[in-house]
Amino acid sequence: MRKTLLLFVALLLGTTSLFAQRTPYEYHNRWYFSMQGGPTFFNGDYSFVYFKKGLGIKTFSPFGSVALGYNITDADELRFKASYARHNAMLVTYEDDYYAYSFRKASLFADYVLSFNALGEYYTALNPKFFVGLGVASGFDFNDYDELPGVFPYLTLMPALNFGMLLEYDFPSGFGFVSDLDFHFYLDPFDGQGWNGFPLDIGVELSFGIVYRFKRSKR
Repeated sequence: MRKTLLLFVALLLGTTSLFAQRTPYEYHNRWYFSMQGGPTFFNGDYSFVYFKKGLGIKTFSPFGSVALGYNITDADELRFKASYARHNAMLVTYEDDYYAYSFRKASLFADYVLSFNALGEYYTALNPKFFVGLGVASGFDFNDYDELPGVFPYLTLMPALNFGMLLEYDFPSGFGFVSDLDFHFYLDPFDGQGWNGFPLDIGVELSFGIVYRFKRSKR
């Protein structure tokens, strides 16, 4: 009886291990692509003036992004993410006069992504992740600037830091839903006050979208 029980337990553990190896939520050696969009909040170029004037809603705007990533292991990913948005901002003169303008911003980040599910080898469809990365951003197409005094900002590349949380809900087919909360910090020497302003812009993005994981290539 005891030998029979031990044999049953061994078979049960073996079956469980075999099932774990076949779970569709182990993504090592797989590429993926995602598209996302949502609201972004911009804090820079004297945008706080909008709050002083009761127009804080202007610091929020829609944005879109696409990403291409690769799962090195079940827990470790590399992701390249490009995003685009238009921001409203302010220029301040030395006479403390304020002028509103808007501009477009494109950014590209290379992120390291860590999956919490895989850390405990507990693979489920709901997968929370943390990411951190470096990148660059560019501001361009400054509207309403013909009416503004002072310098005209030119196309420039700004180094940036990116980190945040990501939540996926995946299906065995490879498709899934994704939500992303990003915090960006840009070294912007313009900052709405010529080239003498405080060189730091902050952006917060909350996005929702879809992700697709490509099947592993056969070797």
